[in-house]
Amino acid sequence: MPHSLLIKFGKFEHMKALYETGEVYLGTLDSYQHAEGNAERHDPDEGLASVQQMQGARLRFQDHETNEWRDLGEITSGLPRFRNSHLSKLNVFCLFYCEVEDDKRLRLEEVIDLRLTNGFGDAAVLIYQPKEFLGCVKAVAQRLGHKYQAKMVSYVPITNHEGDVGPFLKDERFQHQREFRIVVADTTFPGTCMKLKVGPLKELALLLEVTDIRKLVFDWV
Repeated sequence: MPHSLLIKFGKFEHMKALYETGEVYLGTLDSYQHAEGNAERHDPDEGLASVQQMQGARLRFQDHETNEWRDLGEITSGLPRFRNSHLSKLNVFCLFYCEVEDDKRLRLEEVIDLRLTNGFGDAAVLIYQPKEFLGCVKAVAQRLGHKYQAKMVSYVPITNHEGDVGPFLKDERFQHQREFRIVVADTTFPGTCMKLKVGPLKELALLLEVTDIRKLVFDWV
């Protein structure tokens, strides 16, 4: 049975707080819409409720005197995006996900894209007991009366997609992030950043410099 790993990339002071005190910082979905200057974080499609493929059309006008139809112009095809203020206010905690297969060696440099180590900060927390970590986050969120969801993000070509989007669907240009996402709906102060204290992670994780994370090798013993 494969073993799952979760990795959080970020600034050292934030990763130290996560590792030592279990401070889980959840930003809002709409904050990623405006994260200009960082291609790994900036996603203008975050918070979309749905997209709809629009076919081209011809704009015509009927002359009431002659009853003739006249062409006024053409409407090109497009991709209307529909937003939902509730979705934009959701709080999210984003992690990288990978698996170590049975009896196989895994070099993290084989699965972690350099864009991740270059684009998210100078440190990382590698969570090697993800089930226990997620259980702690869920328990704290629900104890505070918040709604909790956690699962893998799916990736599609948004320009060809039609239908629902939501917090667990992203454009395929982000698929190298292999994102596992925790989503919490704040029932008290929606639309604000959130900090959940889940306790120290020293028995569940490692704190590493980002330059070292890709050097790790996992072997079954």
